[in-house]
Amino acid sequence: MLRQVTGKVISQNKTRGFTLIEMAIVLLLLSVLLAIAIPSLMRARSNAQINACKTHLWHIRDAKQRWAMENRKTENDMPSKDDLYPSYLKTWPECTAGGIFGIGKVDQAPECSIGEDHAIE
Repeated sequence: MLRQVTGKVISQNKTRGFTLIEMAIVLLLLSVLLAIAIPSLMRARSNAQINACKTHLWHIRDAKQRWAMENRKTENDMPSKDDLYPSYLKTWPECTAGGIFGIGKVDQAPECSIGEDHAIE
């Protein structure tokens, strides 16, 4: 909108943008929120991987026990992957964190190569 005052044309700009301070405050708030959220998300991801690994270990343990009962095996016998898959497990489970499963003897719980967090009793 233009207005004429004493022979001069003066522009009146009524729209106003954000100031630099306002933009800096918004960026500061976003960075604080991200600093709070990212560690929580990483922890939740790690917990989900641990729980998925334990679930797979339980499936292997159950398959071992069914194999031992159906084949009249003792607690010192050790099944192979071929004994359990595909007869007792539809798919061979894998650790979501990249570990490798050890089957073990019938009376032992299967193990993950990751360590203590990825273990069942």
